[in-house]
Amino acid sequence: MLSLSSELLRKLDLRTKAYPYLKQLMEQTNETIELEIFDGKSLIIIEKIESEESVRLFSQVGDRFEHLHASAPGKIILAYTGFLTEYIKNTKLIKITKNTIINLNILKQQLAGIRNKGYSFDDQEIRMGIRRISAPILDLHGKLTAVIDIAGPAFRICLKDVDKYGKLLNNIGLRISRELGYEKKSFNEKQSA
Repeated sequence: MLSLSSELLRKLDLRTKAYPYLKQLMEQTNETIELEIFDGKSLIIIEKIESEESVRLFSQVGDRFEHLHASAPGKIILAYTGFLTEYIKNTKLIKITKNTIINLNILKQQLAGIRNKGYSFDDQEIRMGIRRISAPILDLHGKLTAVIDIAGPAFRICLKDVDKYGKLLNNIGLRISRELGYEKKSFNEKQSA
């Protein structure tokens, strides 16, 4: 019970610290902003600020997503944790949309690129018509604690904007991470020995 209470308090603290940044991101992009955690099996949305546009992504706090290979936030989990081997062993890389990556070598290349850039992108891989860009949030030990993402319709999140939004998310993810005690200047800075 104490362990559960401690975990709940940590998540509430994360939500409290992240909320102003989520709001700022929504105001800058006018797209839906989500904050997710990983429970060892699936992603869970723990906070969301919805776009004010009439056409927007529908998701809600508490939604779970198990197909990590097919979504930008899932790829952050696979890139920043040691979970890929277990995921591949226990999960078939199924094709959810025509854009879903199911080739393990291509997925591994993407994950290396994600670690290098500090953000991920999915182009309608989990839901046609929806694009997501995600960045990690790390704790004081450099361990992945959450994922933040911009989600919206493909006609508004254009391919030419992915790098701009990715850099914006990376910056916000770093700022939230610093609120949690992370001290490095970037997500790909080498850990000191």
